[in-house]
Amino acid sequence: MELKSTSEGISVKSFVNGVKISLDRSVLTLIFGMKFIDNAPSNLTRKMAKDLCLTQFACLAKVEAYTRRRKAPPYHVLYPEPRLLHYVFIRICYPKDHSKEAYNEIALEAVYRLISGYSINYASVILHHLYHIANLNRNPSLPYGNLLTRIFTHFNVPLDGEECSTHLVPIISTNSLKTLRFYKTESRGW
Repeated sequence: MELKSTSEGISVKSFVNGVKISLDRSVLTLIFGMKFIDNAPSNLTRKMAKDLCLTQFACLAKVEAYTRRRKAPPYHVLYPEPRLLHYVFIRICYPKDHSKEAYNEIALEAVYRLISGYSINYASVILHHLYHIANLNRNPSLPYGNLLTRIFTHFNVPLDGEECSTHLVPIISTNSLKTLRFYKTESRGW
């Protein structure tokens, strides 16, 4: 896999079963039918969005307690609805390869944008996450299996003989947090 980071974003080039695949925001727009329009103010940086999220959608006393101890606060300092959005974003849109307890700036930016009515550029999130995973010092499995299948289909990658496994995914709402189901996987935990 070859990854390039340019002013236009990240591009991914690879060969899968002998078929050349080139991904960038425009290709993901075509494959998934997404429109990437950023309606947020141009000066809204990730750090600003993170700080605004913690200021507006978190218990300030809890945030300050962690800050005094020079520790990053866990995501549960957020109020219930932002916490649910953070949970969904970390588990689905930006799956992390380590502890899901601590928040991260990308997830907090997403929470702030969604609650404030701004858009999120999911193509950039997906490409940045692929870039991050590809640059790890170990060989993790690639995220977004369901998206990769659509990408492979778009590029006519032969999938004959490939193993296909599916799991029912419960609908996540504030009421269903108590009934979430976790499945043990062979290689990556739960």
